[in-house]
Formats: sequence, C-alpha cells, structure tokens
Amino acid sequence: FHTSWKRYSPVFTPAKDYQQIVFGPNSLKECKQRSYATVLVDNFSTTIREMPQITVTTTAACKGISNGEATVKSLGGHGPVTYLWAPGGQTTGHVSNLAAGVYKVTVMSANEASVTIAVNIKETDLKSEVKTILSKCNGDMKNEIVLQTTGGAPPYRYYLNNEDHASYVPRFSSLRPGTYQVSIKDEHECEEKFEKIALAE
Repeated sequence: FHTSWKRYSPVFTPAKDYQQIVFGPNSLKECKQRSYATVLVDNFSTTIREMPQITVTTTAACKGISNGEATVKSLGGHGPVTYLWAPGGQTTGHVSNLAAGVYKVTVMSANEASVTIAVNIKETDLKSEVKTILSKCNGDMKNEIVLQTTGGAPPYRYYLNNEDHASYVPRFSSLRPGTYQVSIKDEHECEEKFEKIALAE
C-alpha cells in the first residue's frame, strides 16, 4: 500500500455494461485479523474514457529484406481512431516494408484515450535441408535431389537451376551427374538458395 499520493491510470475490462462504478477497500475473508483500508481519490475525472482494445497481426520479414508487415485493428473505443508508429511515423493501421525488429504504435480514439503497444516483426524461419540420392549403376541417370522445408509461409515453390517453372514437389529425379542449384520460395517471397549440390558419377 502507499501512504503518500501516487498517480494511477487504471484500466477496466468490464464483462458487460455498467451504469456506475464504486471505489472502496477490498477486504479479504481469509484474513483472521481485522484490518481496514481507505482509498482517497483526488482530481478524479468526471468521465471515464473507454480505451481502444487492440488486435495485432504480423508477417515476418525475409532475411536481410525489409518486407515485414503489421496490421493493427481497434475494437471498441470511440471512433474514428488515429495511429502513430515509431520509428517511421506512419499514421495508418497497416504498415509494410518493415525490417525485423520491435516497433511501437500508439492508437488514440476520438475521446483522446490512447494505448501504446509493442509490435514485434520477426525474421522468417524458412529453412531447408538437402538430401541427395545417387544412382546405383553408372549411367542410368537415377540421381535425385530431395528437400525438406519448414517454417516460412507454405506452400513452398522449388526451382532447379534458375528455371522459370516452379515445382511444388520437393524432389527432382532422373538427374545426370553434375552440380545443381536449387532455390526455395514461400508465399511471402522469402527465398533460400543452395548454390552447389553435387551429384557424383
């Protein structure tokens, strides 16, 4: 408890509509010893402003690329609402071209009640493992490249040797001996490349 004045900004999350709110001490029935508390309120506002309730959705940024996105929506409160992002200074609920990192957005409703929250733009976790299967017999061209991809935003697209046509199957078969390049892209256009995958004779 506090014996000196201290400023508070209380936040209520009511389960339904109430016509009035009463402030008073909270007495615990479990306590054997009787005790009393007093609440003194000074300069209490005559109105209670409804705070905007915030939901956030984000899209991760690709490694080394500023293409992350964030969308903030306000539920409840008094509209219309305004937005202010830091850093960046954007004033919309949706922002794009974000690098991985932590941002802050302040949402203010028409009754001047505001909420500031942190928005974390993560870096993509797109990752692939490569396995090669070599032909048992020389010259039968049954070499294969098999990939296992996780993270990112599926479905994944696989490109062999920079071909324009993508495969949605993570396996390339009937390959001649040699060195191959494979690139993997997800739905957010994040990309991972394997420059030299060797298939020996």
